[in-house]
Amino acid sequence: MNSNSLYTIIGSPDDGLPYKTWKVNLDTGIKTWETIEITGMILAIQICGGYVFVFANSGSNMLCFDDSTGTLLATVQFDVDAELAKDKTVWLGKVVSDGSLLVWGAGEGLCSFDISRIDFSKPASAPQILPPVCLYTVPEYTGVAATPVIEDHIVYFMRHAYMDRVGENTIAAYNLLTDSLVWERKSNKMTGLVIDGMIVAGDWLYIIDAYGSTCINKKTGGKDAFTSTGERWVHNEDEQWGINFAANPYGMGLVIYDGCLYFTTSAHSNTWSYLQWPKERVQNILCLNCVDGSMRWGDMPYNCDSLGSRPVVAKGKVYIARYEGLRVYDSNTGRLLGVDASIPSSQKFSTNQYYENGNLVIVLSKNSDGTNGRIIAIRAE
Repeated sequence: MNSNSLYTIIGSPDDGLPYKTWKVNLDTGIKTWETIEITGMILAIQICGGYVFVFANSGSNMLCFDDSTGTLLATVQFDVDAELAKDKTVWLGKVVSDGSLLVWGAGEGLCSFDISRIDFSKPASAPQILPPVCLYTVPEYTGVAATPVIEDHIVYFMRHAYMDRVGENTIAAYNLLTDSLVWERKSNKMTGLVIDGMIVAGDWLYIIDAYGSTCINKKTGGKDAFTSTGERWVHNEDEQWGINFAANPYGMGLVIYDGCLYFTTSAHSNTWSYLQWPKERVQNILCLNCVDGSMRWGDMPYNCDSLGSRPVVAKGKVYIARYEGLRVYDSNTGRLLGVDASIPSSQKFSTNQYYENGNLVIVLSKNSDGTNGRIIAIRAE
């Protein structure tokens, strides 16, 4: 989402519908444009400098479209060897931007690309071989999976651990202006495996991943543990109920609202049985206190599968999209206010948004035929 526009992926090759990118005006609900057909699965979309950059997992790595018209302007391949290029493109997370710089996590490490390098005089469909710059190289068999977070030209990121070994990943901060590492540290007992599980608010960096969660000082990296300049709180997998505050490998985003952290997890209705925990203690919709990491409230919908959808919090309410319908909670108490079965989530891991200027909750839903998706806007009240 950018300004009053939503950029979304449409298509289902299995149903004969090729992938395209749409730009939709959120004030009117009208499609502004759609791109040409895109080969392969679309991995990420980012808007930067009046262009729309689309990353794909086959063919060329990055397509550049005009933000006004949706016209293809340039095609970029990250290595002359297509196989090597795959290790330099987006892995699991999203692409973020800072000025003219695109930044993302890849198998190679933390990568960046200055869009001023693109030669727009060349034919739009002819691949330009332009390798990204690797700001932080990681060891073999690891990578940067999680979406980086940028604030004031500092990018915060995590290195995914060797073969999901807990405690083997690295959390770090990199200054894009000085091209230097600010700090790095080992995590508590996390692996760094999550699609979109990091957020910065105030002096703190919050992380929820597959095996643990933590809140550390963004300026120091938590080197002075358990002080005002260090580690605020930690939940490890091996502590009692620790995984209840994690289990977020496919999470599509965290939200901070009124001193609380909201997210969903991959726990499901039967998770308690194989963990041998009391059923009532396992939740997949969570609200944590930002100060101490304690649970403010949580919920596990009846017969619920794994979640990963991004919560939307607005006007004192929390909106959670899932297959059985849109659930609405009181943000403070966690009381379920209602379920709208006419608005099912389009997929398990959905990136729903809040359009603040229009006071609209934007939900990616699906039609009754189960193939073509819908974008639904709901007034937050």
